[in-house]
Amino acid sequence: MTVNAVPTAGDPSTGIPLGDIPPLGSVTITFQVIIGAAPPSDIINIAGVTADNSEPATSNQVVTTVNHASLVTVKTVSQNFADIGDILTYNVTLVNTGNISADNINFTDPIPNGTTFVPNSVSVNGAPLPGANPALGFNIGSIPPSGFTTVSFQVTVTSIPVPNPTVNIATTTFEFTVVPGQPPVPGNSTSNPVTTQVNNASLTSVKTASQAIASIGDVLTYTVTLTNTGNVPADNTLFTDPIPNGTTLVPNSVTINGVPLPGADPTTGFTLGSIAPGASVIVSFQVTVTSIPVPNPAVNIATTTFDYTVDPNLPPVPGTSPSNPVPVQINSAVLEIIKAVDQSTATLGDILTYTLTITNTGNIPALNVQVTDPIPVETTFINGSVTVNGIPQPSANPNNIIFITSIDPNKSVTIQFRVRITSIPASGLLNNTAIVSYSYVPDPTLPPVFVNNILSNTVTTVVPPAVTINLCPITCHFEKNCSDFFKQQSNFYFNHDKWRN
Repeated sequence: MTVNAVPTAGDPSTGIPLGDIPPLGSVTITFQVIIGAAPPSDIINIAGVTADNSEPATSNQVVTTVNHASLVTVKTVSQNFADIGDILTYNVTLVNTGNISADNINFTDPIPNGTTFVPNSVSVNGAPLPGANPALGFNIGSIPPSGFTTVSFQVTVTSIPVPNPTVNIATTTFEFTVVPGQPPVPGNSTSNPVTTQVNNASLTSVKTASQAIASIGDVLTYTVTLTNTGNVPADNTLFTDPIPNGTTLVPNSVTINGVPLPGADPTTGFTLGSIAPGASVIVSFQVTVTSIPVPNPAVNIATTTFDYTVDPNLPPVPGTSPSNPVPVQINSAVLEIIKAVDQSTATLGDILTYTLTITNTGNIPALNVQVTDPIPVETTFINGSVTVNGIPQPSANPNNIIFITSIDPNKSVTIQFRVRITSIPASGLLNNTAIVSYSYVPDPTLPPVFVNNILSNTVTTVVPPAVTINLCPITCHFEKNCSDFFKQQSNFYFNHDKWRN
């Protein structure tokens, strides 16, 4: 407020002392007011003056029409608690509380951290607005006095936001005309903030095997590291891991964080309790390779189920975490040795033919195969009788080592040799067993594996003992009385010294 352009303290509504005004003199008072809200009608202003020696005087009436547009922005979100993967719907209602139209309204709403905008999800008063994106902003036209417009859009929760809960605020700019014919006046409106707490438990399962290539008889150690990358505990965790084909579980080999869990079986599963955010649990167990699996390599995947709380007012949410697949190639050469003899019963001086069939039932070559076949002491090896796959081996002797360079998978080698029965075994049985040793290379980056002293089946030939006839106690005529007896014997020794006529 000023009096004759001089700033003056005071309030015109309660009165301002002006002093004396000489005849024909004048005083100019100026003051300003702020329009706090659009009034229901025009603003009318009349001033009044009182003096000691004058009647009260009133000024003329001045009228001011107030034109104003004001947008109130109210925002809501469909969920106060959400999980990764949930879709949130934001609704923003803009109400024009002014007395003139709010025009050229531009709506913007940055997409919250940890979310992505759902394309073509924007609607204005329920009508789709294809291609619109709140982060870039879009125009929604005009809102008349006391009118409203509702804007909706959706986002997908893709990660745990930082900070959490995620906060979202919409902003609207607009303009309105105060004095017709003059440029419009700009305005803006900010919504209330809305928040959504994102709660998630996510287990990552990283699995490893102690060997990428193994052979029959090896013991494999599988290790699974479970880490909760979420922000709430993973509860009621249940770990299962089917034992791979061609293997058997090593009993009592399960450990959790290095602590044994006796009796646990990954195939049937066992619980791990709760895993806190950021914490890890390490599960290990062992299996023994017992055969070549089909298919090969054997692939193994662990699975962990769990649950977690997103909204404290709702039931827990289930979760599943499969591990990465871990293949282990099983490479083995497995020799099956079958031995046969051509006579089950023989006599002194007979020749026996032994046949040894060696088959590789594995999936890689058997190398440096060494065959030893010690012949019975009651027999004599017939030199030059050894054949390998029908090919004579003149210098070979089964009492020593017969060398075979390699036997490929699913291939066989046949060895034959002959012996002569030179004496009768005390037991009446000739037993024979072959011995095979070999090597194979499961992993080209590692030394070979040696397999020693594999035994074949044992073959037996019955050699009946000889019959010795002492004829000393009797007197008979050989041709007439004894010839029938001799004809009935298959083996006998005739004791000439004790024969008497």
